[in-house]
Amino acid sequence: MFKALRKPKAHVAEMERNRKRIQDDQESVILTLKNSVKLVVTSDSFHCIRNIDYKYNCALCDATMESETKVKENHKNLAEHQRLLITHPYLEDLAENLIRQISNSNCYCTLCSIVTPVHLVTSHVLSNEHKHELDKALLKAKSYRPCENFDLNHNK
Repeated sequence: MFKALRKPKAHVAEMERNRKRIQDDQESVILTLKNSVKLVVTSDSFHCIRNIDYKYNCALCDATMESETKVKENHKNLAEHQRLLITHPYLEDLAENLIRQISNSNCYCTLCSIVTPVHLVTSHVLSNEHKHELDKALLKAKSYRPCENFDLNHNK
């Protein structure tokens, strides 16, 4: 019998630090819903792009890209990707939950950056994990102020 091979703890910890750094470096997008509620999400999540096994995956286009920021950003600007964003809007009946139906059988949750089967969307939206991500997006939105109201000289 063979022993299971595991990655050394130091290597796993370094990979987690790198993943966290990548997440922290992402640009944010402020979304204003029809009811004037504001949510802040990452640009990647808005574009249905996830980091899976150190590669980028666009759930909307079903495309996998190398883990290079330039490649990912170029993908976001592709005409076909932009067209799919428009033709797969957020589901109105789930309002601030930011759920897109990306195929007949799957939906994408922008808040959680996950793909979930259509028949499980309701249970996903009711999950503690989703509620936590929604609270984070609402809290981030409260800390943002429009640039035109921000005075760099601190004048009153």
